[in-house]
Amino acid sequence: MNAEDASSDLPAAQGEPLSMLAAAGPLPVGRVLALGIQLAAALAALHRGGRVHNGVRPEAVHCDPAADRAWLIDLGDMSHGAPASAASMNVARLVYASPEQTGRMDRVPDHRSDLYALGVVLYELLVGAPPFRSEDALELIHAHIARRPPAPIDIDAHV
Repeated sequence: MNAEDASSDLPAAQGEPLSMLAAAGPLPVGRVLALGIQLAAALAALHRGGRVHNGVRPEAVHCDPAADRAWLIDLGDMSHGAPASAASMNVARLVYASPEQTGRMDRVPDHRSDLYALGVVLYELLVGAPPFRSEDALELIHAHIARRPPAPIDIDAHV
């Protein structure tokens, strides 16, 4: 299975980064679900092939807002095993890192790390911000391991 099989048939050069769509603020629940279903299907295809994306975040997703289509890009971190350590991640990537990817857990990251990161992306699309924000890498790592994010409904009653 090659990287293109795990995503849409659209090349990465088409569409726009999901981060641009997310920057406009919260999206309607139905739209987030439509995008989430497509991204979950792309991840499922990767995972069936024994691969892990290791970098799901808004910049690693392109979308066609007019058609509500989304696909994974930035497959450079994809692996069959553990990703790079948290020490090699910048703060912007740690916002979407699973607890296992922080290097502070006694667990090896696997496909569930991609699902955790997808959840962070969907949370951000729903409420307009990721659940944990900080410029301090250690604070982000601690938050992913020890804190509960605010419930989306507590941020926006329409969610």
